[in-house]
Amino acid sequence: MVVLTRRSFIKTGSMGIAGACIFPMELGASESAIINFAMSNGGPPLSYQHAGHSVGIIPDLLKALFKNISGFEAKLTPYPWRRAQNMVKFGAVDAFCTYPSIARQKYAAFASLPLYTLDMGYLVFRKDHPKAEALKRVKNYKDLARFNFLSERGIGWEIDNIPAFINRTFAPDMKSLLRLLFLRNIGDFYVANIQQVQYLAKKSGYLDRMDFAKVDFITNSKVDYHIGISRKRSDAEELAQMLFTQITSTAFGAAKEKILSQY
Repeated sequence: MVVLTRRSFIKTGSMGIAGACIFPMELGASESAIINFAMSNGGPPLSYQHAGHSVGIIPDLLKALFKNISGFEAKLTPYPWRRAQNMVKFGAVDAFCTYPSIARQKYAAFASLPLYTLDMGYLVFRKDHPKAEALKRVKNYKDLARFNFLSERGIGWEIDNIPAFINRTFAPDMKSLLRLLFLRNIGDFYVANIQQVQYLAKKSGYLDRMDFAKVDFITNSKVDYHIGISRKRSDAEELAQMLFTQITSTAFGAAKEKILSQY
């Protein structure tokens, strides 16, 4: 088991930065360095807000990760996702956990290995859609271009991996997207992780209206969620590297397997 401490991290020779400059204004009475994470408050089961707290798969994994990092504490606070990203961008918080899009890499340093990976290779649509059978037969992006893609605004993975020539309608958030797709019959399909969208559709009462098709042509359909550290921190790269080391540990691997089995 790899247990990293704040002391051993500061002494790491590859850091190339003086220990006294690291983690400014971050120490509390317990002498733990607080890493403030901005979490999505509306993306269950990955990350959402319940009773004022950040809960879900990613918060559970972050808590397990930091459990074995002596001298560090992760503070997880839920926010609307667009606000959370801006808070990391401008240094109002230290970190988030998300897909490392090209745009996000400009303002955050990401750990080399993902904390979590999900499969986005599914087209989700209404069971009674007049072109449901045609959607099930889609084989490539050319076929998909005949339909309208319902997209959640601000999702970096969709921007990077769904070609711009695919017609799309934007929804401001996931709740609105599901309502448009299943209740108002706006948009033909959504690209999603099937476990996530089934969870959300069930919670919203849309599960009996949902159908889906597995496809194998979606670019980068295995979506990696990496911890990203705001580049407003002078130690962003070093902290990302330290977290990468902990993600590879046997202790975290066992904890991750147990957490995911509960979902």
